[in-house]
Amino acid sequence: MAAYLHDLEMEPWEPPLDRDDVTAIINGVFEANVKLVDLKDEVVAIRRLLEDDGEEEEED
Repeated sequence: MAAYLHDLEMEPWEPPLDRDDVTAIINGVFEANVKLVDLKDEVVAIRRLLEDDGEEEEED
């Protein structure tokens, strides 16, 4: 079996992505996550403002 595999003369396997590609992907995912957290905070703040505004209108 080993002789058969040797006879195939296969090219050495190379990963589809190199270290820089993987680092760029991880950094991109991290940055996207940070943006989502910031947007979530903004949505929560807007909801609170709308709720406060709605309560003030009911009191009038």
